[in-house]
Amino acid sequence: MPYPSRGCGTCRTRRIKCDGVRPHCTQCTKSSRECSGYEADAGGLPFRSENVYAAGTARRPRDGRDSKSRSLHSSHSKSPKKSPRKRKFPSESLSKSPSEREGQLSSLTGPSSARASSPDIRLEYLQFVRSLNGPLENQAVIYYVRGYIDPALLVDSVADNLGSVLNKPTHVQNSTLELAVLAVSLAVFGRTRRSGAALLTGQEKYTQALGLAKQSVASASKAISDETLMSVMMLASYENIVCDFSARDTLYWRSIHHLKGAMTILSLRRSLNTLSERNLGLDKNIRRQVIRHSLTHGFTVPSYLHNGLEFGEQGLELTFDGYIIRLSQLRAQGITVWESLRNTLSTDPLEHQRLKDSAFNLISEARKLDTELAAWATQIPPDWSYVSQDLPPEAISATGTESSALYYTTTVQVYLNLSHATTWNRYRAARIAANTIMARALQHLQPPPDHPQASVISAQYTLAVATNTAFINAICASVPFVFGRVKLPEDPADTAIEVVKHAPPPEELSARKAFLLSWPLVISAAALGLEEAQRAWLREKIALIGRITGNGQLAASARIDHGVQSPHVDLAALRQGGRSQS
Repeated sequence: MPYPSRGCGTCRTRRIKCDGVRPHCTQCTKSSRECSGYEADAGGLPFRSENVYAAGTARRPRDGRDSKSRSLHSSHSKSPKKSPRKRKFPSESLSKSPSEREGQLSSLTGPSSARASSPDIRLEYLQFVRSLNGPLENQAVIYYVRGYIDPALLVDSVADNLGSVLNKPTHVQNSTLELAVLAVSLAVFGRTRRSGAALLTGQEKYTQALGLAKQSVASASKAISDETLMSVMMLASYENIVCDFSARDTLYWRSIHHLKGAMTILSLRRSLNTLSERNLGLDKNIRRQVIRHSLTHGFTVPSYLHNGLEFGEQGLELTFDGYIIRLSQLRAQGITVWESLRNTLSTDPLEHQRLKDSAFNLISEARKLDTELAAWATQIPPDWSYVSQDLPPEAISATGTESSALYYTTTVQVYLNLSHATTWNRYRAARIAANTIMARALQHLQPPPDHPQASVISAQYTLAVATNTAFINAICASVPFVFGRVKLPEDPADTAIEVVKHAPPPEELSARKAFLLSWPLVISAAALGLEEAQRAWLREKIALIGRITGNGQLAASARIDHGVQSPHVDLAALRQGGRSQS
């Protein structure tokens, strides 16, 4: 008697091998097909997976032993190896990291370490997944949760608060939030898996969620709820995913509209004193996203978001957010000044001179901020330092075309974890933003060559561009680490960085990890004085992250000229004699 097939019905019909992953096999998921399930699950023979690796829910370790076996082996070993987290980096290999520093960095990139010991956040979605109507919605939500939510990263993300809001006692099924989550999940699944059915269904869910959201914000009691706030943020995420917009597309303004709607809700929650320990984490993460978004899009942060203490910020992260707020204000002021300088050059000499004075003030404030940021970095704990080394070119080329494209140069950096890398890259992005403000102001103020101040302004511009180049190179050097192409050696005594020879394709990086690079790369690509080759490389990586995450905003950002990205003003026309950005 033949043994019954263990594959799903769809794979048996297609006569291909099924990997048996539940609830939907990988073959069906990759080909955007509906997985019809397994006979064993429908009352047939009970097939049992002996472990999580056989079930396909976890990746099998290379050494053949699971985590329990490894811990048991290490506990009985007479000379256990030191943990990689205890590794002490050699001081000569540190880049811009003082060897002795004081201070604590509790949560610049996320909540405290207590969150690492909490249950897997994906379990919070089980009830929601079970309530879905069809296999397409089921696949999309599971795909989104697995790719976009990773509690182990300890990096701030609004999506990390989604599970707790969905499981609140006051939450109801088929609510605005559930429809918004479905819309985002289907949009991500549709773009990354090229599923037209998912995109169409996601659009329907978005339309329904948008209608319910308008009703919710009309009521003050509903508007300040966690569900409404989370729904508005998910609607903004949907617009960013599906809208392949240009800088002036009306769809772009929808995304900004949703974000500003969330900011209004934050203001209302603060004025009504509804914040508590229960929901403060959600407000904190949204505030951080708004602050970073304001810098890249050229608008000021509202005053009710300035005081981070009211949102639970403390320590170094409180100071850093204050720097980003000030940078956003300077950039927004600068956008207005640059445009006015060009318009008044020949029409109003007095006003033009006043604007030049404003530009000099912007340079002074940006330089002050840059100095404060440099001092802030000296307070980062030494344990957060990193190793920077030059790899042999043949070691990089041996990894293949896809992997070698992730290296801008042979210089790479390795960190203890992705949270540390994110902290350093966000710091570098802030320094780049400050120096870009200075460089652009100096570019507009550049006098004729025979002017007495021409050489001074030119030297200051060159210094700002050189500073930007150094920090951008550092961000580029961290890209291979984030993509898992380089790592620390197993032996703590070995200081040489190892190149991962058989890494998975770059597109298989989780969206959650890929997003960690998006903000620093976008800031870097907007810097003045970049070589064309490096700007093109940065845009390629932004486009890659856009494909991994299914984010249309990043895909568009990789194509447009960042000098004219701001929705407020066209910065393409520059004073003759200044250096070209593009």
